[in-house]
Amino acid sequence: MSFPIDRSSSSFQWACLLLLGLVVSGFIGCGKKAEVKEADKEAAKTEEAPKPAVQMREKVTVLDGRWMVIFTEQRKDFVVGLWDLDPNSDPQVKVFEDLKILQNASILSSKIDGDQMTVQLQLAGDQKASLEGKLQQGVFFGTLTTEPAGIAFVRMFPVGAEMETAKELRNSLPTIGTEQFKQASESKAPVTNMWSLATQAPQLPVSFEAMTAILAQMSQMSDMKWTAEKFADFEKDYLAMAAIWGPRMELTARVNLAMQLTIQRLYPDRAIEQFAAAEKLNPNQLMAEQLKIGRRALDMVIALEAINKEGPEAEKAAQDLQTFLAIEPYNPELLDALAEYSLKTNQNEEAIKYLSSIVALPQLEAMILSARSRQGIPAGQPGPRESLIKLWKSSHNDAIDGLDEMLQKLYDSTLESLRKDSMKLIPPVTLNAGHHVPLIESFTGVGCPPCLGASLALESLVETYPIPAIAVLHYHLNIPTPDPLTTQDGEDRFAYYKGEAAPSLFVDGRFVPGVGGILQHASMSYARLRGEVDAALQEKPQVVVAAQAKVENGELTVSASADSQTLPEELDPLRLRVALVENTVTLRAPNGLVEHHFVVRRLLGGAKGTGVKGDELKYSTSMTMADLKQGLEDGVAEIEQNRSVKFEIKPLLLEGLSVVAWVQDDSNRRVLGSVIVPVEGSGESKRRSSPAAVQKVEAAAPAADRPEVNKPETTPAPAVSPATPLEPAAVDLPKSETPKTEAAKLDPPKTEAPRSETPEASPPAISNPPASSESGRD
Repeated sequence: MSFPIDRSSSSFQWACLLLLGLVVSGFIGCGKKAEVKEADKEAAKTEEAPKPAVQMREKVTVLDGRWMVIFTEQRKDFVVGLWDLDPNSDPQVKVFEDLKILQNASILSSKIDGDQMTVQLQLAGDQKASLEGKLQQGVFFGTLTTEPAGIAFVRMFPVGAEMETAKELRNSLPTIGTEQFKQASESKAPVTNMWSLATQAPQLPVSFEAMTAILAQMSQMSDMKWTAEKFADFEKDYLAMAAIWGPRMELTARVNLAMQLTIQRLYPDRAIEQFAAAEKLNPNQLMAEQLKIGRRALDMVIALEAINKEGPEAEKAAQDLQTFLAIEPYNPELLDALAEYSLKTNQNEEAIKYLSSIVALPQLEAMILSARSRQGIPAGQPGPRESLIKLWKSSHNDAIDGLDEMLQKLYDSTLESLRKDSMKLIPPVTLNAGHHVPLIESFTGVGCPPCLGASLALESLVETYPIPAIAVLHYHLNIPTPDPLTTQDGEDRFAYYKGEAAPSLFVDGRFVPGVGGILQHASMSYARLRGEVDAALQEKPQVVVAAQAKVENGELTVSASADSQTLPEELDPLRLRVALVENTVTLRAPNGLVEHHFVVRRLLGGAKGTGVKGDELKYSTSMTMADLKQGLEDGVAEIEQNRSVKFEIKPLLLEGLSVVAWVQDDSNRRVLGSVIVPVEGSGESKRRSSPAAVQKVEAAAPAADRPEVNKPETTPAPAVSPATPLEPAAVDLPKSETPKTEAAKLDPPKTEAPRSETPEASPPAISNPPASSESGRD
C-alpha cells in the first residue's frame, strides 16, 4: 500500500512528516529508502531528493523538547502549532506557536507522567477541552475531547528546537489514506478491502473510521458472510485500533459496538458485554445517559423476540414492552407487537387501543407495512387498519359508526400534546420592542416522512412566538414524491441555498442541521430550532423592513421597502424579496400531515428579488387573484404532465394570506431584516371541518394495494424505513439521503433521516472544528 504525494515543496514535506506515523506498521517514512521503478533510477542519479524543511528527532523515548501538534477531524489534518515539553519544569507544557486552529486555545494545566501526558485547554468562550495520550514508538497518539461529546484524533511529532514555525505547512489536507479507503469502499468487496487496509495501518485515523463504517453497515454489506467467529476477529481488531488512541477512543469504540449490534440486532450477547465494558470506562454524564438509552433499546429488542413465544415468557415480554411504550408512546414496533399479542390472547379492548394509535397517527402504519414487506410476510395479510375495522365491528353490532371520529380525535389530541410537550422544554425569551424578526425558511414535501418532525417543531415554535414575532415560510418540493404545493419559486430558492435534502431549514439564511424526524423526534427538532431562533430574537434588525398588502375587488396589491437610513454601506449584494403565503392549506399528505402552514404560493418579483436603485430598496406590484390562481393551476398541471401523475386534490383556495418581506445579503446569504403582515381582505384561513386525519374507514382498501391521497401512481420506496425488522425508536434509523430524483418512477428519495436519542456510530466531531461541516450551506 502506498500513498500518492504532492511533491510541491511544502506539501511534500508535510506528507513526509505525517508518514512518520506509519513506521509503526513498517511503511516508508521520511529518510527511509523505498523501492523504486527502473524508470526512476536514472532520474535519482541526477536529481537530489528535496531536503525536508522539518527535521524530525529520531528514536525519541521521552516526552520532552519541541513537538508539532496535529489533530484530525472529519478526515482532515490540522496543524495546531508547536508545543515545548519539559517534565521537570512548571508548567510542563508550554505553547511555543499557536496557529489559531483551536480558537485561541490556552493551556490551563498539564501533566507528563512517563510516556503519558494530559493537557487541559481553555477554548473560545467557556468551552474546555482535554488532550490525553501516550508516546508510542517516537510519536504521541491521543485524543482531544470536549464536553459533552466531541472527540478528535491527536498526534504529536518530535521536532528540533531550531524549528520556530509551522506556518509554511499546508493545513486542512485530507488525512493520509483517505483516497485509498474511498476506493476500497467503492469496490466490489468493500468490507474485505477496507478491513484489510485498516489492519495494515492501524495507527491511521482513517483506519479507525473505516472500521466504524463497516460496523455501521454489517447487515447491509453483502460481500462478507458474518459469523460469530468472524465478528470476534473484527471486534478484536477494532478495539486494538481504538486502544492506540487511548481510553477515550476505546470508550467510543465500545459504545459504537454496543449500539450498532443493538440497532442491527446482531449478537446480543456481545452487545451486553460491550455495554458493560463501556460503563466501566468512566463515561461522562451525557455518555452515561446514552448508554442507558442503548441498554433499554437492547432490552426492548430481546423482549420483542420473546413476545412471539408462548406462555410465561411471552407474558413477561408483553409487560416489559408496555413499560417501554410508556417511554416511547409512538414507537410503531412496540404498538404492533402489543397489538398482535393482544389479538392472540383475545384482549380485544387492548388491541383496539394499540391499533387505533397505529392507524390514526402519522406514518406509523406505513412503517409497519413496510417492515412486514421487507420481512417477506405474504401480501394480502390483514394490516393494522383491517384488524381495527374487524375488531370495531365485532364490538359495535357489525357497524363502524364512530370509528373515524375517534381516530380524528386521537390524531388531534396527540399532535396537540406533542406541541405542548415541546414548548415545555425551554422557557421563551423576553421579547423587546423593535426586536429582529427571524426568518425561518423550511423546504419540505408532502411525501417526505422526516419532514413531519420539522413541521411539528415549527408549529410549536409559532405557538411559542406567535406571528409577527417571527416569520415562517414553507417551500414545498417534489421530494421524494410529486407535491401539488410545489412552485418554481420554491425550487429556485432551494437551489439558492444549494439545498441537498428535505427537510432543510434555514434561520436568517443559516442552515440548521438535524431538524428532520418522525413523530417522536418533534421535541428534539424544536429544541434545535429554539437555539437559533432565540439568539436571533434578542438582536436588533440590521435593516428595518416594512410591507403592506391587501385584496380589493379581486385585485392583490403589495408593497415593501427597506428603511434607507438602516442600509449598510455595501449596497450591491442586497436584495429585497417578497413572498405571498397561504397561512393554512388543508391537504391530507402521504407523510401524515393534514394541515400545512405558511405555504409559499409565489415569490413576488421572482426568487432573485429586487436590488437597490438610487439608494432605495423597495418593491411594489399588483395582480388579479384570478391571474395568481391561474398561474398556480398551470404549475400543478406541469407537475402532473412531467411526473405522469394525477392529483386527486388541488388545493387552490387562496384565502387567509400573508406577505413576508426580507432583505438579504447575497454575498453571504444573511437575512438582515424581515417582516410578516396579513393581506387585508384575503379572508380567513380555512381549517378542516370534517375528519381528515385518516382515510374514511368505509373506503379502506386491502393493506397491500391501498392508495394514498395525492400519491403518484408509481409509489416510491419509503423515504425513511427502519432496518429489518423495524427498529426501536430509541435507536438510529438508517440514513437514506440519496440524490434528488425528478423522474416519475422515483428512486429512494433524498430525505434527511430521522434522528434518535442514541449516539452516532462514528466518533462525534470536535465541538469547534476549524472547518465547518456545513460550509457548503452558508
